[in-house]
Amino acid sequence: MPSTTELAGLHDLIGGLRRCVTSLKARYGDTPAMRRIVNDAERILNDVELLDIDAGELDLARCTAEQSGEKIAIPDTQYDAEFWRDVDDEGVGGYSRA
Repeated sequence: MPSTTELAGLHDLIGGLRRCVTSLKARYGDTPAMRRIVNDAERILNDVELLDIDAGELDLARCTAEQSGEKIAIPDTQYDAEFWRDVDDEGVGGYSRA
């Protein structure tokens, strides 16, 4: 995931993009091409804001995962057949309960 400095740099670049788009729109007016460029710039801004949110959530999840360093041992031995008594095979359908 991008670091905080990378996201800050990206926000600075988007600010420059928005200034350029505003300047171009003032020069060329409300043409279909300019509307597409304005929409694209807004979409990029929205995507970066979503990336900010995702990065924050992933950082929280990473912190939570790192805190629980406990490992759970899973034995290599066979399970008791009684353990699987009421289990259906996924994708095969249920066994007859008759």
